[in-house]
Parts: sequence; C-alpha cells; structure tokens
Amino acid sequence: MEQQMQEVQGGITFATLWKVLKKGFLFMIVAAVLFGALGAVYTRFFEGETYTAEVKFVVSTSSGAQVAGVSSDLLSVATAKTTVTEVVDNLKSIQTIKEDDPEEYDRTIDAICSMVTASPIGSNALFSVSVSATAVSKDAEEAVKATIVEVAQAYEMYLPDYVANGIYAGRNVYIRMYEECDGTYTVSRPYTRNIILAALIGAVAAFAVFFVLEMIDRRVYTAKNLETVFADIPVLASIPEKGDARIAEAYRALRTNVTFAVMTNRRKNVLAVTGTRTGEGKSAIVVNLAAAFGELGKRVLVVDGDLREGEMKELYSLEGETGLSDYLAGGVEDYKACISKNVAQGVDVLIAGAAPTNPSELLASDKMTQLLKDVRAAYDLVLVDLPAIGEVTDAGVLVPVVDHYLFAVRAGFTNVEQVKESAQEMERLTMRLGGFVLVDVK
Repeated sequence: MEQQMQEVQGGITFATLWKVLKKGFLFMIVAAVLFGALGAVYTRFFEGETYTAEVKFVVSTSSGAQVAGVSSDLLSVATAKTTVTEVVDNLKSIQTIKEDDPEEYDRTIDAICSMVTASPIGSNALFSVSVSATAVSKDAEEAVKATIVEVAQAYEMYLPDYVANGIYAGRNVYIRMYEECDGTYTVSRPYTRNIILAALIGAVAAFAVFFVLEMIDRRVYTAKNLETVFADIPVLASIPEKGDARIAEAYRALRTNVTFAVMTNRRKNVLAVTGTRTGEGKSAIVVNLAAAFGELGKRVLVVDGDLREGEMKELYSLEGETGLSDYLAGGVEDYKACISKNVAQGVDVLIAGAAPTNPSELLASDKMTQLLKDVRAAYDLVLVDLPAIGEVTDAGVLVPVVDHYLFAVRAGFTNVEQVKESAQEMERLTMRLGGFVLVDVK
C-alpha cells in the first residue's frame, strides 16, 4: 500500500491562480467596494485637506516677434536648476539655511524648482510661467500663499535677465512679464486616489485570503486529487451531487468497474463499503450500487454491518425490528428470518437490528463469518455497509471473509490526509482496497 501512495508536491500554477480567482471573484468585488467606501470615509474625516495656491505670469519679448529657438531655450532657462538657484538666492527666507545647512539648502532649492513650471503659448514667443505650492495643513494656508508670492516676485524681478542672457548670449533685451492674475487658492482632499488605493487593497486582500485557503485546503474535490496521491488505487466512479440527472448513469459506470476491476471471478462477490468518517455517503453507495446490479437481474443481498448506527432500515423504509445484531447475539436462530425479500428489483436486505453494546465482538464472531460464507453462495453479490475505518475498528474484523473493500470519499468533505491515514490502517490490517468511490462531485 505504501508503494501505491505517492505524494505529489504541486507548486503555484496558473491553473491554481485561476481557480482562486474564480472562487473569490465576487468576494473580491465586495471587498473592493467596502474598502473603497472605507477609503472615502477615511479621506473625509482623517485625511488632511490639500491647500494649493498658484500664480501665473506671461513672458514675451518686447516686440512679440517670433524668434527661432525661443520656445525650447526659454523653457529650459525657466526651469533650469542653476537659474532657479540664482533666483532664489535672493529669497530672505532661505538665506540662513544656505549658511547653516548646505544640504538642507539643496533640498530647498529642489523643492522650489518643483514649484515652477513653464509652457509655450501658441507659436509666438509667449510663455506661461506658473508658480504653485501645496500643503496638507490648514495652518499652512498663509504660509503657502506667502511662499508662492515670494517666489513669484523673485522670478518677476530676476527671470527676464536670465532669459535674455540665455537666448541672446549676453544681450540685454528687455522681457516683459505680465501678471495674469493675483493668484488662485483651492482646497481639496484626495478622494479619488484614496478610494482607488483602498479598493485595490481590498481586492488583493480578498484574493490573498482565498489563495491561502486554497493552499492549505486538503479536501478532495475531484478524482485527480486522489489519483495524484494514490497512484495505483483506482477511482471506480465519480458520482455527481444529489439532484444531478447523471447520477443513475454514474452508478452504472461504477457497476461496470466493480464487475471487471474488483469482482474478478464468481467467488469474489462479498464487498464491503467503508470510509474515513460518518457523513461520506457510504450507505447511499451501497443502496445505489445494489439497485444497479439488480437492474441486470442479479441477486443482491445488502447487509447493514453498521451495528452502531445502521441506516438501511430507514433508507429502504422497512418495518421489521430484528436484524443482524439479533442473530449474532443469539436472539434469532436463523438469519434468514431477518432478511427482507425483494425490497427493490433483485435486492434483499438484512438490517442492523437493535444496537448492541459489543458491535466489534459480534462482527468478529464465528457466526458472522459463517453467515457471509453462506450468503456468498446464495447471492450473486453481497454488499456490506460497515462503519468508517477512520472512526472504529469494526470494518477490519471482517478481513477473512470480505473480498474487497470500497472506500467512500465525499467531494469537498473528506480530507486527503484522513484518507492516507485510513489507507495505512487498512494496509496494517491486510484489508484489500478495491478502489475509491467519489460522491457529491460538483
């Protein structure tokens, strides 16, 4: 059995990412909307307002004549760091910085450079020079206004000469600078930026949660999940979830696979169904597989070997009270008296009976062994519904008389690690595992 189990370490693939995206897409959208709303709330109540002040000037030659190369030269001069440095040297507010902290002075020059922009107007020798500053503090409102006014005044005073010198190689050509307006002042909050950023964070967070859950999810969903771990143990059938019209055909496929892969000869006709834990659908497998064989005219006996919580009486809507446990405990002399005949086409049923205090001992008794030997000869197929091997040891005591065990696995419910543990226990008990039956496949 150990050679049959192969653990495949799968990495992160595009298929995995796509699966996570499909499963979590709606949650990502919801998370993005919620986080975006939180971003808006945060911006409204906690984000400082942005205060922007701006002054614009128009620069032109005295004649307004078009001069070749003026556009590029003027733009470069107006925004060149060397020119700005010389201009702002005259600003009183940073003189002490230049003397006390040269590095801080350089950073201040860079900051002032970023405040000034110049752009051509049409094809004439006209340029719009803009000086603007921004602060995220209402207390800085007056400081912002004062700063741009001071920088603008410095440019108005010194820029014409530098433009002239830069373009005309030293000629002192008069450049007029017209103030376009006294200045504008706006107040805003970065709603768009914060909402988009928060929405992205929400979507990514939702995706990350689903990705982590996908990586740690060890449940079985498809036959491939079993095949990658148990290389040589066949998946005899994948049964669709309840309500799917293909269920009947899936059980016919199971019947075919059981006939040719498990029941290799007439004498190997006692099959038991177990699993890792309660709730995996093993009883439903027994009922439907029995019906599938009954359709072919086979004589089938269903034995409810789950003496703790037998379900066959309820599933077949039977009225009798005595069953297998009563016979094994000596309360009934002949097991045949406990068998319900023809409850379905070609199907007889032996219910579990009253719940005993020692179910494992009763199943391990000589009477149980002899019962299965007797019914082996009387029926074409004997199906024994047993408790899950992962919960109790009842299933293992019938090893001498059970030809093969079918293992029930429920998609989205059974953990692959539990299957591995149960398979190892079956190997230890020399239980012959005929294959998996995967149910509730979506």
